[in-house]
Amino acid sequence: MRRFFLTAAALLCSQAQAQHLLYPLDSAAIHDSDAALAYVQSRYPHTESLVLRYTRQSLLGSHYNFVQQDALGRPCEGAMVVTTDQHGQLYRVFNTLLDETANCALNQPLPPRPHTLLTPPEGERVQTAMTVFDPDPRTATGRAIEAGHANVDEIVIPAEAYQSVTGVEVTRKDGQLYLANDRVMAVDITTITDLALGPQQGLVSVADSEGFAFTRQDAAFRDVNAFYHLDHSLQYLESLGFRGELAVFRAPLKIDA
Repeated sequence: MRRFFLTAAALLCSQAQAQHLLYPLDSAAIHDSDAALAYVQSRYPHTESLVLRYTRQSLLGSHYNFVQQDALGRPCEGAMVVTTDQHGQLYRVFNTLLDETANCALNQPLPPRPHTLLTPPEGERVQTAMTVFDPDPRTATGRAIEAGHANVDEIVIPAEAYQSVTGVEVTRKDGQLYLANDRVMAVDITTITDLALGPQQGLVSVADSEGFAFTRQDAAFRDVNAFYHLDHSLQYLESLGFRGELAVFRAPLKIDA
């Protein structure tokens, strides 16, 4: 019987170590990266080569991101993230540690794919109206409007599927309105290395006296619809507190629908 309990305990321990996201029962106080590293190295094997990659602050608290290194000091895919609450109490540990780092796969960001794009001009922020899907056409109409169509481009969207929205913040320059504000910017990618491009339509703009009243038959509708929903999503994140130093994006999110 004693052997059974020892075996069961060993299995449970092995399973716990295999988990990647843990919520430790101990309430260790961790107020800086040195304390976070000391905590990790006192409890986990294969952590001799861990180095701090960065520290981030969020609404939850502090996140200390460590990475294992190979013999040449290059970052491996093995990592450990220690998260504390706003009072410096240990909250969770994310573990992807490797047992062996001598010939590890390296964790290095891919270089940006070279590209060129058109961006809206700088101007003043104004509010305008737009025609969008909100909600999607099937939900709005209560019908499976794609039924019987093998080609999605053949679907005719009924008028009741569209929603006219107002008060959307855009940019005005020289009598034209552009899809750009401090959160989102609709651009037009003109070239990109080793990747086939879709339709190039230039920047979407309308006269100051008009709104963005496109429908699905117009190529510009895709950019308008995407701009509207992404802008609302980022405003919602800001309302939760993700703004300023905690913002998800530090510059307008560039999109090309």
